[in-house]
Amino acid sequence: MDFVTGIFSTTSAINSREQRRQAALKAASEADPVRAERPQAPIQYERNVVEIGPESDYIDNFGENQQATDSVYPTESSSPTKDYSAFAPQSNISASNQTLESMAMLSATGSEFISAQPSSSVLTCRSCGYPIKPEDRYCDNCGEDLSKNP
Repeated sequence: MDFVTGIFSTTSAINSREQRRQAALKAASEADPVRAERPQAPIQYERNVVEIGPESDYIDNFGENQQATDSVYPTESSSPTKDYSAFAPQSNISASNQTLESMAMLSATGSEFISAQPSSSVLTCRSCGYPIKPEDRYCDNCGEDLSKNP
């Protein structure tokens, strides 16, 4: 189509489309320019600990109910407070004593792990073994054509 209009017209359609696109982009950039700004919300360096239990209410106004929570939960405790600062050094001491199995919450012997065996009523793909629905024509996992006879 551009070839036909190029023969009969002095300006090409490609150039006019590009000019319209550039004009639209320029108008949009002038109407609502993109500015690099700092984030609106401050970065939280300290974590606020809020105890939520079965009898606790949802607290929207944390500052106003601070006295009520102080009387229920004393601020002085024997457990050390954790520092969640982004600049705090990481402590890898406890992680080095754990094995990969314990970190993944797997047993070291593997005897407790029971894999779910597919039941005989579940149809599976011939090529990859992926469970399929009876109405599917293709396997969702490998794309095998399921309408072919085995």
